[in-house]
Amino acid sequence: MSEKILDKHLQLLAVIYIRQSSDGQVRNNRESYLVQQGLQQRATELGWHKDRVLIVDGDMGVSASEPGQREAFTQLLERIRDGEVGIVFAVDVSRLARNNIDFSQLTHWCAMYGALVGDLRQVLNPALPQDGLLLGIQCAMAIHELHSIRERMQRGSQQKASRGELHLGIPTGYVVIDNKHLRKHADARVQRAINSVFEKFDTCVSVNQLFKQLCDEKSLIPRIVPGSQGEQVHWSPVTYRGLLKMLKNPAYAGIYAYPRHQTKTRRSAGGKMTKIRRRTRPDEWQVALHNHQPAYLSEETYHANLEKIAMNAQRSAPSGGAARAGSALLSGLITCRHCQHKMHVAYSRKGQARYRCRQGERQRSDMPVSVEGGCFSFAAEAIELQLADQILWAVSPGGVAASELAIERLRADRDSQRRLIADELLHLQYEAGLTRRRFNNIDPENRLVFDTLAQELEVNLQKVELQTAKLKAFDHTCPEAPSDAERTKLKALGHCLSAVWNDALSDRSVKKQIVRLLIDHIYAERDETSGEVILNIKWHGGHHTTLRGPASRHREASLRDELSTLIDTLRKLNDDASIARILNRAAIAAGPVGTARTWTASQVSAYRDRHDIAAYSSSERQRQGWQTQHQAATNLGISPMSINRLIEAQILPAEGKSPFPRVINAEDLSKEAVQAAVSRIKAHANAPLPTNPNQRTLNF
Repeated sequence: MSEKILDKHLQLLAVIYIRQSSDGQVRNNRESYLVQQGLQQRATELGWHKDRVLIVDGDMGVSASEPGQREAFTQLLERIRDGEVGIVFAVDVSRLARNNIDFSQLTHWCAMYGALVGDLRQVLNPALPQDGLLLGIQCAMAIHELHSIRERMQRGSQQKASRGELHLGIPTGYVVIDNKHLRKHADARVQRAINSVFEKFDTCVSVNQLFKQLCDEKSLIPRIVPGSQGEQVHWSPVTYRGLLKMLKNPAYAGIYAYPRHQTKTRRSAGGKMTKIRRRTRPDEWQVALHNHQPAYLSEETYHANLEKIAMNAQRSAPSGGAARAGSALLSGLITCRHCQHKMHVAYSRKGQARYRCRQGERQRSDMPVSVEGGCFSFAAEAIELQLADQILWAVSPGGVAASELAIERLRADRDSQRRLIADELLHLQYEAGLTRRRFNNIDPENRLVFDTLAQELEVNLQKVELQTAKLKAFDHTCPEAPSDAERTKLKALGHCLSAVWNDALSDRSVKKQIVRLLIDHIYAERDETSGEVILNIKWHGGHHTTLRGPASRHREASLRDELSTLIDTLRKLNDDASIARILNRAAIAAGPVGTARTWTASQVSAYRDRHDIAAYSSSERQRQGWQTQHQAATNLGISPMSINRLIEAQILPAEGKSPFPRVINAEDLSKEAVQAAVSRIKAHANAPLPTNPNQRTLNF
């Protein structure tokens, strides 16, 4: 018994502090726990009764490198301050603390309240200068040892990572060969499932859309069984977090990256230090080995996927965000030039969209004086119709190619879904065959094993039957796609993208995706003089376009109706190219409201499709008897000017208004009033023409 142990110490508790630094040590190093637990015997040998020995093991699996992170150690300090502890036992000082703050608190309170510190070899009194010095040296050595261990481990990890042989997490679909290299999983079903995820994401707007699609298809994704080096997998439903992790992992592009994650220490609101683990950016990788392992996708596709995910981030300032629900095409893309905040979309009860700058309104609501040129709102329909013309003009050259790509994707999606169902059927058939072979090799007299295998075989055969029925149902409901009729229809649609775009059944989310692929960002402002809204559009190619439109929907509707009536009249006598020339001669700018652009035949066609206006038809013109002013003048034997006089005098009915071509019905030429007027004109052919259409010629 040590001379430092007094009777007052024996009357108090002998606390045995047990700790292991990680969960792995707790699971795999059981002997260390037993050695520390053996300090009970040393406590009794030094004079403590077994009822006075208390084991504190609440910090198992917790590191002692960070101060204030161990609850059991904090409770031990409280017991020392309360005068309940006579001695604290630990195998060595490193078990008590590996940081100066915790160790200083322990020795300070032990010295103040007369508690001792002991291990397997000695008992020390922190109140004594020599013992306090010895404990301090042991603590410094423990801290230095921890830093040395970490440094050696980090150097070893970096050296191994520089060769691409350090695999802290094995991606699903890969296996580790010789504990060094990654190779694709040998199971074709696993490879096809991984490929299917990347192929489907290529056609999806966002990760959320991909997640919903896979959930609707009830797709299963392989998951690696822990400790199997990637060789053993189990199949489970998809999760959003798992998809996002897979899409962001550079290993699938054949890139070995190290480190993939970084850990930072932050102080919480309560003052507690917490560690936050975040994914590293490519510029933070210390090791980047390209083409290091077989890839599931190209590096170009991988970076495009990352860009798509970043653009879908709703809170990202330069991003327009993912396409949201609703009819507005430009939601998330428009920035108010007055206050530099994104404009939000508001919908009326009738579903009419309107862009509004709410953030600017909130900022100015507290200002005593109104801000000149403040934020505003404007109707979405007119300006989006103009934008649709711009987009159709940009993508129309690729219409046929897009239809061919749609045909190929329809076929590929159908084949991919069927292949996944067939792969699962093959796997279930293998499991059933394996169970059958085990069942056939069992002696029927061994009823315990025989009955168990019989039940297992029955379950596996039922799974095979259900999967076979699922495959047959898929073939019945989803035949070879697309059919010949569908192929013909898709190719025809490739030549008339405007009809596809303006069709009521067209997917609005696809339109929004096209807009986001073409447009970088849009700045909106209001022209205080005309009251119009001005959109300054920056396209991804670097070009800039300016659109103007009415901020009020009522003015927009009036202008749209006037233009619709005019084009509906002109199309009876003219094709789209002729209508475009007429509108350009009249200085009517392209669009439903008016911009600085001139009309083209394709823009006229797109406008007609949007407003359900029929195209020019020579057979319909002949059947209805529609004639131009020149044709009517020729048939009546008078001049075109005289025809205009008759129209202005409301003698000859005509559709349209000056200065545009009029539409005259052939039947109206035979009316009595028209014939009488024509006779008078022919009788006085040499009389001068009046300058005023309401002026009458006096016949003497």
